[in-house]
Amino acid sequence: MTGEMKTHCGVIAILLSAFTVGCEQGDVQVQTPPPAPVNVIVPVQREVQDYDEFTGRVAAVDSIEVRSQVSGYIQKINFKDGDEVTKGQVLFEIDPRPYMAQLNQAKASLLQAQAELEYAKREYERLEPLAKNGIASPTEIAKAADMVARGNASIAMANANIEARQLDVNYASVVSPIAGRASKAKLSIGNLVTGNTPLTNVVSISPVYVDIDVDERRLLAYRDLARKKGTDNVTHIRDAKLPVFVALANEEGFPHQGVVVFADNQVDPLTGTIRVRAEVENPGNLFTPGQFLKVRIPRGEPQQSLIVPDRAIGRDQDRKYVLAVNDKSVVEYREVATGGQFADGRAISKGLTAGERIILDGLQRARPGQPVTATLLAPTTQPSTAK
Repeated sequence: MTGEMKTHCGVIAILLSAFTVGCEQGDVQVQTPPPAPVNVIVPVQREVQDYDEFTGRVAAVDSIEVRSQVSGYIQKINFKDGDEVTKGQVLFEIDPRPYMAQLNQAKASLLQAQAELEYAKREYERLEPLAKNGIASPTEIAKAADMVARGNASIAMANANIEARQLDVNYASVVSPIAGRASKAKLSIGNLVTGNTPLTNVVSISPVYVDIDVDERRLLAYRDLARKKGTDNVTHIRDAKLPVFVALANEEGFPHQGVVVFADNQVDPLTGTIRVRAEVENPGNLFTPGQFLKVRIPRGEPQQSLIVPDRAIGRDQDRKYVLAVNDKSVVEYREVATGGQFADGRAISKGLTAGERIILDGLQRARPGQPVTATLLAPTTQPSTAK
């Protein structure tokens, strides 16, 4: 055998040996990783109330622009800017002397008319028997009766003039027509005002209105609720006594309660909304007209629902889901529909059944179809990580 042939045989022997070792190593099995540890909870089932949330604006129940009704110079201003005022309180005093003089003149005219009437009555009483005896002519008795009638008319005119002059005197004291909070005085002492001059504004304090723009879909839900409570007409939604809960921007929850008292009679075609108005008490003058509030209105009747912590709910584009662990400790994907947010979680309206175990911690390690090692937590236990 030549040296070249020996070399080729050695190479072949080495290749056959490597192939044999490779085949033996290919039979080794890759180990499967252990099931991922996760924490699971059983959703709490209880009665919940779904709500719609809006932004509302406060409006005064009564808002009055106080104006002068007579002309004259302002002598007194009996309030400070921003004061609370009572109904009938005198806010401005206009110089009443010209109107007092006119009132006294009207009273004097009344006395004159009364004296003339007395004279006309005595003259008629003197002529009446003479006319029956033919001594006085019919013309004379008719003229006397006419003077009596004129005297009565003069008295009526004088009384009406006194009433008008008395009104001018009264209007010289400008009063608040409602109880509420006054704005700033628009004029100061010494200014000349004429009839219908704006002087200040007064708005009522409690209760207040809260105006809300509600979309058509929700309006239909409120109409159904109103119908269940005895009224068919959404414009009479006040008959349903639909509760409303409001809060200031810096308040937690919705601590103030009111009731819907009005819904407009048409939908705005530009926005697809309808104006709904609630009435809310205003203790401590918390609410100011024009202020924005957070508003919550119950939607439908309370229903039994499963409550799941928000962090157990995943988002997959426009869908929401949870990962459940079945009785074989295998992860299952559950697409769910969610409801309102509550202190202990979010309501699940569709996709879950009572008693299922939901992964709370370890979502990043769980995959649908894969086994896990599940640790059941109490409903109030929410550790940050699974062990």
